[in-house]
Amino acid sequence: MLKVLMALMAGVATLSAAPVSIGFEVPQGTYVPTPGVTQELTNQFSSLGIIFQDISSPGRGAIAGQCGPGNGLVSLFGFGADFAGCGDTTPNLDIVFVDPSNPLNPAYTTSFSILNTDGTLQLSAYDIFGNLLGSTSNFSGTLSLSGIGQIARVNLLSLDQNPTTMDDLNFEAVTPFAPVPEPGTWGLLTLGFGALALRKRR
Repeated sequence: MLKVLMALMAGVATLSAAPVSIGFEVPQGTYVPTPGVTQELTNQFSSLGIIFQDISSPGRGAIAGQCGPGNGLVSLFGFGADFAGCGDTTPNLDIVFVDPSNPLNPAYTTSFSILNTDGTLQLSAYDIFGNLLGSTSNFSGTLSLSGIGQIARVNLLSLDQNPTTMDDLNFEAVTPFAPVPEPGTWGLLTLGFGALALRKRR
């Protein structure tokens, strides 16, 4: 039994991964930055554990491209419904955490941050049940939330309806939600362990 527990603990340690950092300047997941081209982001980063959903335009995502001089070929990204260009939109965007091995399954992280460069932006974090875990806002600088629980979704919302651009998205490596066993399953597990214990005792 001790060997089994040690093997399980070793497996958990193997599953833990380093924090994820997305700067949008280099290829990651299936995203490839294209100089001078604005592109829509939806599930290109699902292999890293996130998808983008524009609340104002269901079925759409975020937009990425060069936003202003001196920002590199592709460095900042904006959110919104018009997708006409980077930095000219007002965001109401969800970033949803998913299982990197199966994006149809939900997941969570324990910390999230993003650099807001202009426009008053509010960051709100929610758990898998839609409960608000925490919220923060500012006009310019890093928005971050950590130590507030299992963050399944974050919303980025413009408070002043001014254009905003963002960069440097960071979050702790996601953990897939494990399904909670039904009471009957717990009963079977208990009976099974009891039978094993009884057999070992004999």
